[in-house]
Amino acid sequence: MPEPCESICRQNAANEAAELEKCIKSLAEGDIDAMGPLYEMTKTSVYAYSLSLLKNSSEAEDAMHDCYIRINSSANRYKPDGKPMAWIMTVAKNICLSRLRELKKRAELTEEDWHSMLRTDDIQSNLHVAEMLEMLSDTERQIVLMHTIAGFKHREIAEHMKLPLATVITKHTRALKKLRKYYREGEGA
Repeated sequence: MPEPCESICRQNAANEAAELEKCIKSLAEGDIDAMGPLYEMTKTSVYAYSLSLLKNSSEAEDAMHDCYIRINSSANRYKPDGKPMAWIMTVAKNICLSRLRELKKRAELTEEDWHSMLRTDDIQSNLHVAEMLEMLSDTERQIVLMHTIAGFKHREIAEHMKLPLATVITKHTRALKKLRKYYREGEGA
């Protein structure tokens, strides 16, 4: 029997998915007011994911804007399957990949980008976190940010990135070990 906390978390996730599907359906029917609640429920995840791919806050914001425009215009093509967040993140991914092809380069995150993403007032800590994340590979960084900032489960990350679940778990574990080691070395200095 699942623990009460696990059951509550599953119920909350199911409720959020149902609410997102309701918003998408309303958008498909022409109710633009449904964009407000959909945006509020998904903005952090979409921005964090876009930033992890584009590595530039203004590009991520532009991609996020385009993502919601695309969601509105293609809501009628969404097939309700209980995974609306996966659909939204696929829209975001396609837009980001298109932007990357246009840019043909990957810009490094600035201190300002990390500060806005991490939302703390401690710039020194943000710089340290940014420095730590830069030592990860792009895939590791993307997995860590999707799991930590956007709140995705490993299984969802694996589906979204089209990687085996074991690979995602391994890369996440290795990335955390690298970050811990780097943090400990920095603390001792």
